[in-house]
Amino acid sequence: MKKKITPSTLASESVSNPTAMPLAARGSIKVMKTSYFTPSVIGAGYGVYTDKACTQAVGALWIGTVGKNYDVASNLPLGTYYVKEFYAPEGYELDEEVYMVKLTQNGQMAVVNSVEPTTEPHGNIRVVKSTYFNDPVVGTGFGIYCALEHNVDTLWMGLDGGNGDTSVDLPFGTYYVKECYTLDGNVPDEDIYSVTLKEDGETVVVNSVGPTAKPHGNIKVCKASYFNDPVVGTGFGIYNNKDCTLEHNVDTLWIGLKGDDSDISIDLPLGTYYVKEYYTLADNYADDEIHTVTLANDGDMVTVTSIAPTKKRSWKCQGCKEIKLICPRNWRRIRNIQR
Repeated sequence: MKKKITPSTLASESVSNPTAMPLAARGSIKVMKTSYFTPSVIGAGYGVYTDKACTQAVGALWIGTVGKNYDVASNLPLGTYYVKEFYAPEGYELDEEVYMVKLTQNGQMAVVNSVEPTTEPHGNIRVVKSTYFNDPVVGTGFGIYCALEHNVDTLWMGLDGGNGDTSVDLPFGTYYVKECYTLDGNVPDEDIYSVTLKEDGETVVVNSVGPTAKPHGNIKVCKASYFNDPVVGTGFGIYNNKDCTLEHNVDTLWIGLKGDDSDISIDLPLGTYYVKEYYTLADNYADDEIHTVTLANDGDMVTVTSIAPTKKRSWKCQGCKEIKLICPRNWRRIRNIQR
């Protein structure tokens, strides 16, 4: 519910006597209001308070009344203030967040950036940044663009205490996500992720893995079938322990997602890994073999090739000992077998 507050109920100056403190020891609070929806925000009201409960008001700011998306509370004594929206224009939700602002001798201008939640259909984009080198990802930045030159939001990893960040409410449409700031010790993620928002309230997650400048290698898994059956959707786990349990999983590869019969891991620290198929297509038997892979040198690329045993009828050639429909070497069917 919107608070019944009007400009007349907000004192213009009640913290202290304006003459009790020199102008040099005073500051300003600038509140910016942003919306990626049309029409633009006009008439949003913000109060400036001296208490966190937002009951002791010292000023009122009105966004858009002078043709700009901000308003400024000036000539405030140094100290701590709280800013909160008390009036939302029609078509928008009230921003319930209370913004704490500190005016100090070295920071006499504080800026509050508020994004207007909307009642119009919208979606969000969440970017999650991961690294298997246990390097921090706090501070890595991703831009969201509605065209490759037009930034509509910037996400910073780790600000919410995790390794991700979520966008403001965005109108339906296609957006592009790209890393714009990279921590020292990592290589920028050069991929441009295309995201389409088309359902009200949906949140699309972009998973980015931090390429590293440290010594590392990669594992490539190839999946083959003697029957030319598709292997798209077959899943392989990469583990750092031979028991191949979930807690030791460091990457998951899905065959065929890039249009071929293989997939490549993220950059992995040097060491020994174990590769095992954990998801199998309905017409195939699972590959139960655990493939051991050692990455010993920086830049190593080790390939694991897995053959898909089939549940279909097949023949084993006495000449080449391979299971195929027709042996390419002898061109005869020797023995009908069932797996």
